[in-house]
Amino acid sequence: MANPKMLNQENFAFTIDGFTCLCMDAPQVSIAQEKIEQKFGSSRFAVKTASTNLPKVELSGLSMTLADAFPLLERVIDQSLSGTAIQTNASLITTDFEMKSIAEETFMNLLISEAKVSGLDASGKEHVKVTFNASAEWLEPADGTNQVVSVPEPEAIRRPMNNMFRVTGLPDAIAREIKKTGELSIKTTISESYTGASPIPRLHMNSMVEYSDMDFTLNMTTEVNKALNELYNQSMRQAQRPLGNITITYCNHDGSALYDFTLMNYTITKIDKGKSSAGSQGAKEGSISVACERITMARA
Repeated sequence: MANPKMLNQENFAFTIDGFTCLCMDAPQVSIAQEKIEQKFGSSRFAVKTASTNLPKVELSGLSMTLADAFPLLERVIDQSLSGTAIQTNASLITTDFEMKSIAEETFMNLLISEAKVSGLDASGKEHVKVTFNASAEWLEPADGTNQVVSVPEPEAIRRPMNNMFRVTGLPDAIAREIKKTGELSIKTTISESYTGASPIPRLHMNSMVEYSDMDFTLNMTTEVNKALNELYNQSMRQAQRPLGNITITYCNHDGSALYDFTLMNYTITKIDKGKSSAGSQGAKEGSISVACERITMARA
């Protein structure tokens, strides 16, 4: 008897609207059925049954490089700006090491609820990663076709590393000394509704969208300290809000621009000048946090 093919160390491809890419990490698929408890008469024991509605299907931790994820990330940003839910079917294909399909799961009427772009680090050595969370109205599992899954290979040159970036829109003295950025996320809440004629839930995207605050870690210099004091007087003390736009440019290894993320109408929410101790030989670090009204992105 042939050994079964295990699903713990395989490749995963994600397909949606004709767009297919290889996942960096295996996503978690959660299927949860609502439990109903009923008590009858004098019985001390509740009768427990499953709901007649279809179980809740969620997909979390679907991650890929920024270059691979760009078309999908554009969809999420368009959805957040327009307030219109973009639903479509999507498939998660598990393959062996030869990229032959061994299992397939189709998510019907998938709605992406969150996208997170990993932070940047001047000392980092990793690809920029995008992680998605989503919900679907129902799931159609199937055996694999044993056919090779074709995954287009994006230009390696368009896969930015997390240590090559530029920031514009902040005072130059601050922008020059940024060594790290925080994670960037776009999130919306998904609600469900039912009709008496169907056990399938209808998913709806709430109108409000949450954009994460962005943290910038800085090397503290006398110029940075002066610029932070000016930001404090301008933004916090005199309440001049918003201050403008901040653009984070993800670059190639030679410094050429690949992608631009723009934080629209930003406001300073926190300034931290860090602390130093006697005898310390490390560079002092500070940070600022900004909030924005919305986020846009484009190929540079």
